[in-house]
Amino acid sequence: MVVDPNYNYDAVVALSALLHYQLGALIDEERQKVANMNQLGYSPTAILTALRHVNPNSYLVPQDIYNLLYNLQVEELGGSTPIKWLLMVQ
Repeated sequence: MVVDPNYNYDAVVALSALLHYQLGALIDEERQKVANMNQLGYSPTAILTALRHVNPNSYLVPQDIYNLLYNLQVEELGGSTPIKWLLMVQ
């Protein structure tokens, strides 16, 4: 272990504590549930509540849901801006 006097926190015990590993722990069914609930107009906090109801051991926080929704939107747009995507769909 490398000790740096510029940092005042301990090393991470488990990688699951790091934010970028939390979304990776979602299974495909959970991702699909998030996408479906978003399309139905549920808020990110309502989506998080539903996920926690199914999996009480979930480490997700509201920002994880916002990040996942953003990633889903980027996938749907396929690299286009929202306006370009709308023009292509018509």
